[in-house]
Amino acid sequence: MFKKATMMCILAVCFSASAPGQQITSDTSSEVQAFQHAAWLSYDGKHDDTRTEFAKYKQSHPDDLLSTVRLSYDYLFDTRSKMSRAEYHDLLHKVNDAIALFELKKCAGTDLAGIAGNTLDCDYLGAALYSFRMALQMKNEKFYWGIMHLTALQADDDHFFLYARRSDNAGILQSRFLLGVHEYELSQSGIGSHTRDPHDRADALALIRASLLGTSPFADDQWFFVLDFENKNPNDVPACFKDYPRDAVIARLHSEYPDNGMTK
Repeated sequence: MFKKATMMCILAVCFSASAPGQQITSDTSSEVQAFQHAAWLSYDGKHDDTRTEFAKYKQSHPDDLLSTVRLSYDYLFDTRSKMSRAEYHDLLHKVNDAIALFELKKCAGTDLAGIAGNTLDCDYLGAALYSFRMALQMKNEKFYWGIMHLTALQADDDHFFLYARRSDNAGILQSRFLLGVHEYELSQSGIGSHTRDPHDRADALALIRASLLGTSPFADDQWFFVLDFENKNPNDVPACFKDYPRDAVIARLHSEYPDNGMTK
């Protein structure tokens, strides 16, 4: 079952080729700076401020999809309290709208190049939205599953793999993280495409390990996942994470996000 703390900030060191959080520079547009600042607030554990800032951004960029993805991740990173039913329905509504917009216009209203350079693509955003909708519904509607609901989850799973594989084939390393987490967190449910072979735990973690070479401004998603995994499995750290000891990951993240409880 999906865990809020896992796909955090899902979701992440001196080991990464990318600068943490992709530093905001003076030559970055004010709108991109606003987006990056909201993402930084999320990483630093300031969730109320994060949601306020993304709501402002969405008002001026109604067709933007990346803000919905990052807002969704913020709820996963937030370990303070359980999501209320009102928050769940509001967020699900936002994700449903974003998926409908994605299928209608793809990423026409999203400044992917300005915010993420060439480290993300439109297929990645589609995959992230479908994966999050699955996780959100599985966590909050587990007592109401029926044939129609399972069929809908299966369809989302198929859409996820269509877009995630396409993004991975285009060389977007962040997509390997998405593929690995999706498999690691959701494959145990038994919901999976009959057209693919499920990855086992080792395969899923190897995909996440491969994504650590990426340079996305959201590469810290991976490192927070590694930290969360090592916190929960101190005696069962897989070989593919052995090069990234917990203390080193904490030190790296704390320098950027000192107020996030996971880095203290």
